Amino acid sequence: MANSISAALPSARSSYPPSVNTPDDNPLLTPDAAAPIDTFTSASGAPPLTPPATPFPVDYQEKRKAFSLHHVTTLEAGGKKFGTIERPLFSWTPRMALKDASGQLLAKAERKRFSWGAQYNFTDGQGRPLGKMKEDVGSALMGGSEYSKYNLYDARDKLLGTCTKFQASQRTQFEVRDPSGVQIASSDRGFFNFLGDKWKNHTEKPGVIDPRILAFIPALKSNSGS
Repeated sequence: MANSISAALPSARSSYPPSVNTPDDNPLLTPDAAAPIDTFTSASGAPPLTPPATPFPVDYQEKRKAFSLHHVTTLEAGGKKFGTIERPLFSWTPRMALKDASGQLLAKAERKRFSWGAQYNFTDGQGRPLGKMKEDVGSALMGGSEYSKYNLYDARDKLLGTCTKFQASQRTQFEVRDPSGVQIASSDRGFFNFLGDKWKNHTEKPGVIDPRILAFIPALKSNSGS
């Protein structure tokens, strides 16, 4: 799985340093230091419930064309496609599949059918839980469509952080922060998106939240029709 994605990135992962410390001390870099990689590990040091996620670039884009019959979001880094997020044309509940460049399934996101506020459950390619994202209903009532907040949990229901949406006109931003308020990641969709959505994703603290979960957040917004 990792080989198919890393092959589509600017440099080969096989040339990475043999060992690293924390992402802050020694981020995983390609040999030319051009494309940092987010490799998920358990932040607490305990073994994760699922194998480590496929390496993701720290900076990449998600693109989705408007007026398309196919609900496909393309993931690109350095001008090269390394994955897709696909939504079926028809389903009882909103759900999406994350695949690598070869079409191999990496993860799924599915909205819980009955819940107080929106809740999305995430699983890996084998159907094992990765975590979930639950809407803070109070924030939605207070902020309307311009502001809302979601709580992110791991597979053990431990709170990993919050995802806050800010929306002004056609511009939308997501900020993901840990429980202490330190920013982990962000996604930004600019004002001019009439021909399709283009998100710029950046991870400031790799290894805290599975990058597959982070990749779903802007795609879920794009596929909500707003």
